[in-house]
Amino acid sequence: MLLLLEIEKVLVEGAGAVSLAALLSHKDDFHGKRVLSILSGGNIDVNALGRIITRGLGVDSRITRLQLRLQDRPGTLMAALNTA
Repeated sequence: MLLLLEIEKVLVEGAGAVSLAALLSHKDDFHGKRVLSILSGGNIDVNALGRIITRGLGVDSRITRLQLRLQDRPGTLMAALNTA
């Protein structure tokens, strides 16, 4: 789903992207053959879409999450950001 969204700018449901996932997983089986893949459905919850994008970016190491616990005092954030 993320691949289709990023490259083709097409939003499909998970089940609607299964045919493409199968083709990508078994490229050698389809090499040199004409193949039709039907992509369908765009009925997806916005929150679910956000989780899919975040997870996909994490798997590709293109996003990371950093959580800090800091005291609420002036200069604390700057000190944390300057730590190398």
